[in-house]
Amino acid sequence: MKKFLLIIPFLVFATAVHAQETLPPLEIKDGAPVPPRGALQYPVELFEGRGFIIPKSAEERIDIVPHTATAEKNSPVRACTEDWRAVSVDLQTEKDVYEPYESISFSGSIQNHSPYPIPDSHIRIRIFRKEPDENMRRRFGDHIVEEWYLPKNFSLQHGESESLSFLWVVPRGTVAGDYYTAVELIASGAFHIIGTPYSDNSSVGYVPFKISGPSRGVYVDRSTVTLAGEPYAGVGAVVEAPEQEEVTVTIPIDNTLTSNESQEVSVSWKHYSGGTFGTTYLLDASDGPSNLLLGPDAHANQTISVSTRAPGLHSIVFDVSWGGAHSLYIVRFYQYRGAYPAIRYLGVDSYPLTAKSNVVVCLEQRGEPTGFTTVDIAISEPDGRVRDTVRIREVIPSPMKEFIELLNGVSGLQSFGVYAKLKNEGHEPVELFNTYRCESLVGAPCSTSVSIFSPFAQSVLITLSCLVLLVIGAGIVLRRKGINFQNLIQKKR
Repeated sequence: MKKFLLIIPFLVFATAVHAQETLPPLEIKDGAPVPPRGALQYPVELFEGRGFIIPKSAEERIDIVPHTATAEKNSPVRACTEDWRAVSVDLQTEKDVYEPYESISFSGSIQNHSPYPIPDSHIRIRIFRKEPDENMRRRFGDHIVEEWYLPKNFSLQHGESESLSFLWVVPRGTVAGDYYTAVELIASGAFHIIGTPYSDNSSVGYVPFKISGPSRGVYVDRSTVTLAGEPYAGVGAVVEAPEQEEVTVTIPIDNTLTSNESQEVSVSWKHYSGGTFGTTYLLDASDGPSNLLLGPDAHANQTISVSTRAPGLHSIVFDVSWGGAHSLYIVRFYQYRGAYPAIRYLGVDSYPLTAKSNVVVCLEQRGEPTGFTTVDIAISEPDGRVRDTVRIREVIPSPMKEFIELLNGVSGLQSFGVYAKLKNEGHEPVELFNTYRCESLVGAPCSTSVSIFSPFAQSVLITLSCLVLLVIGAGIVLRRKGINFQNLIQKKR
């Protein structure tokens, strides 16, 4: 019985400090990470897909008082520069020329040169075919023939590198020409570390190669695409769409094959919205592919209407496929609806968190300042418990302003989320969540420590445990010296 009593304080002490929990892997659907759906609603998938419970909004909590972030901080990192994009990708192929049905093996490495840890990121690969006509290339750019996400989750500490490899099987019907790759790195399904939402091309991960094959195929006739009834050009300044609830986009599809057989063509699309540099949200998508039957040298139009309620940059990605080959086309436009603020970057400046860790935020202001902007930030554990909150309330100057604030009570956290809710009068609130996972930043398998008591409860339990140990220890010492504590009390009486 006495031995059992000795064990109890240790059990209480251990329980008060930590409970071991292994987070589930990042959700991958159809070979891609599940992105946040809906800029105008709570992005539930962004939380649940990463094994994190949604924390309560920071402004609704009463147990943690937010401290105010300011811009006057002396920190070596900067959120509003391109430092957080300092990532390099080095790739090679086994040979220079390939044919349809042949597998192309790409191998190399990715390295983080930025001062920030890059968490919970996925790589998107794009394959381009160079437009042979220079005039057309200047006007409309190169052809995107394939894009996909690598299923592996990438998280890199400052200066860390990791091997990178993937395969692409050249589809039947792929048109002959000069091809190349481009790599994009997107953190937490939202932040573009490599690449930007407003451009097709990324200069990172460029590998040229050739494909020998047929000279004809199925294409989007880029010279006659229309947006809101007006001609649309895919290269150059992103156009501003009219301020209306919906806009109509029409893409013409040409079958340039001259065989006697008709060609079955499938068309699907996805509609994204987000900031110029940072975040991207999936707003809507086609229910499924629309199937067209095009005869030799035939032409058909595909027209859709999309909502423009969300301010910012909109991207509609059309995927035209036939016989395994693809032709992707992206229509981009701005919907300002007046000036508005946005979160360009959100994260922390060190990992794991220490007593000197800061939350780092860059706020972007599109157009003239629009009154006070409030951003509530919470650092939360995977179980949803908030460890610290920060509030930004300022008039954000154009074009942007950074905020760096020292965090409290988060030292030692290895798996956590950085949650932010931006509010500005006259605009819908926007919520973001950047996740830092122990498994990916430290190594798998990895168990992360998750506190199950509040800091005050932990301190009380630890204090009581120490007192119990002290009393038991004193009793053992007295008994060994032959002193009976009960008899000693009776003698004093």
